[in-house]
Amino acid sequence: MVETKRKGAARVADVPPDILAQLNAGEIESATLSESLAIDFATLLRSVLPDLSNKADRVDPKAGITKRMSKVAEIIFEADGLSRLSWRASHPSDLVRGWGAYLLALDDQRSLPEQVEAMRPFADDPHFGVREWAWLALRPAICADPEAAISALIPWTGDASENIRRFACEA
Repeated sequence: MVETKRKGAARVADVPPDILAQLNAGEIESATLSESLAIDFATLLRSVLPDLSNKADRVDPKAGITKRMSKVAEIIFEADGLSRLSWRASHPSDLVRGWGAYLLALDDQRSLPEQVEAMRPFADDPHFGVREWAWLALRPAICADPEAAISALIPWTGDASENIRRFACEA
């Protein structure tokens, strides 16, 4: 049986309530950017990490999506460090996987080349949003040391995966 991909809503206002509930619970991934933008980060955080529910109000719902992604990663990092990173990398929610990319970028124990290599699963994720958040999460470190970034990313430009090659170019 071939699985049919959901078309998804073209506008935030058009996300059906049942789909939004599943997105906010972390049960499914978004099909469009509009669906990603419709997700309530605090609700999703409470759903997938109930032990951090008391910190969910630190996520400003009016902030841009990259600021919200970064804030959730900070909250998780303060509470857990990287202890649940592998769980986040395989989560059904693209936003939760994106939080994993931002979480990984907070790891100051790794050199930039080590961070780049560790970002590979997020850079090669099947979801467009996770791939985008992967390079956005590393952008400050890349800007701080562009020579190390270029050295680490040059081998990626010849990778068999088009996602990895695109990550190298976008980063």
